[in-house]
Amino acid sequence: MKIEAESKMSKARTCSLFNRKSPLALQYTKQGSIPHLIGKENKLLNVALEHFIDLVQPQAQRESPRKEWDRTFHEYLGYSNSTIVATNSDINRLAKDYVKGSSKGIGMSGNGNFKLAVTPKMAAKLLEMTKPDLAILGDPQQAIYSDVININKGVDQPLVLSANQERKAHKRWYDWLDEVAKNTTAPLYACVSGSTPFPIQESAKHIVATLDSRMLGYGIYLPSNCDILNEKVSKEQLDRMNTLWNDNLSSFIANVPAEKPRAVFGIANFKDIVRAVKAGVDIIDNSWLEPVTFAGNFYFILGYAVIASFKHQIDEASHKLPSDKRVKLLSNHAIVLDLNKEQSSTTVDGTSILPTTISVWQKDLEPISPNCQCWTCKRPHSRAYIHHLLCVNDMLAYITLMEHNIYQLENFLQEIRDSIEDGSFDSLANQYLE
Repeated sequence: MKIEAESKMSKARTCSLFNRKSPLALQYTKQGSIPHLIGKENKLLNVALEHFIDLVQPQAQRESPRKEWDRTFHEYLGYSNSTIVATNSDINRLAKDYVKGSSKGIGMSGNGNFKLAVTPKMAAKLLEMTKPDLAILGDPQQAIYSDVININKGVDQPLVLSANQERKAHKRWYDWLDEVAKNTTAPLYACVSGSTPFPIQESAKHIVATLDSRMLGYGIYLPSNCDILNEKVSKEQLDRMNTLWNDNLSSFIANVPAEKPRAVFGIANFKDIVRAVKAGVDIIDNSWLEPVTFAGNFYFILGYAVIASFKHQIDEASHKLPSDKRVKLLSNHAIVLDLNKEQSSTTVDGTSILPTTISVWQKDLEPISPNCQCWTCKRPHSRAYIHHLLCVNDMLAYITLMEHNIYQLENFLQEIRDSIEDGSFDSLANQYLE
């Protein structure tokens, strides 16, 4: 890895990775396909090994099992020019359904919600069969995701592991990782274990001291944050998660080699991206775009600020309403975010929200963002058309929004890369984090 530019006042940097400049976003996929998009060549794809665990575990096979597998991920998915990065688990699944492992296996959820503990031998065999360009392996502990899981259940009680539980979890993870590294030729990044700063520090020191020669980089799973639009999240809960998120990230960065790439999972919004890059992270995940898009959100980015995000709430009850009443119902859930805090009404993270009537889009023939160069806006699909698609819950609504959101995120990362190179990153970061 070659560091090409660094911020003078923070640890933000641009590096040469996969013949591209960092910071980079891993594109979230399901079964290797970007949600709602078909046949789209992408720069950096994240493929979850658990989606393909049936290749090495007959019990996890689907009704039409992939018995004769003689292809790599590149050949199977048809992405000849993309870089495919494998991770243990589906990132979005982790915050909804934690799968316990065994004394020697890491918990994964296969096709058909089949849960099993995957041994090092199984993981190494799967990596040899599929041949990803890189595997970022980690063992996300239950404590990391307990906050968001409990919040969604209406429970406000974080899970705290004892020191003994943390030690056992790290030993299992270290032994698993060591065994996989011995039995695969796949390039590897090692994720450190731990749910609080001190265990993360100890885990990082142990892995770096003993496995560094076999690892091309390092990663970490941070506490799964909640989108700022989640009405179930209180200010106290968000503050707790943000504090733990920052503390764990700092502990990770301080204890892994600066000359090797760093990957972070647990990004939930644009502020998280800025915080991670400012700390010195090179690779982030964009899995949060999938649930955000499926909820009917889309983003505008202008200069240094995300200036607007509109949200449609469509549920089973609203589907049964006449179209005129459905539009009226949806309009009550549309909001605009004002990150410049020019209004008095504030959300739990300090940004302002302004109620708006999305039904005014019924006759608006402008694209989502007139200056956006994504496929959705260039075609252009008008706001009125997308409004209609959302109201009738047509799949094309999510295709158009996913195209737009991915483009906006990539543009944002390009803006970050440019700001690091021209020395203005700290000014950009202050716009988000002040």
